[in-house]
Amino acid sequence: MASDGDLQRAIRATTAIASHAYDIENGGALQVQRAYRLSSDPQEIEAQYARLSAGERPAAATSVMFSAGAVGVVAAGQTWVSS
Repeated sequence: MASDGDLQRAIRATTAIASHAYDIENGGALQVQRAYRLSSDPQEIEAQYARLSAGERPAAATSVMFSAGAVGVVAAGQTWVSS
């Protein structure tokens, strides 16, 4: 692994994406966008987004496990993705 730069970059990219994807899907930007479109009070949704951006909501603890033919992601203490 130490001599394979492409593999190192792929692992770093996978880990970075996994660390953000769970939070985006589970209370992050996608939910804010949906709420904004459906809301009769867009200012409240903007306030929620501001709180989210300010980091008031802690990120879920995420770990990525690599094996011979699979990648698994554990987020918030539960298996979130397994391939």
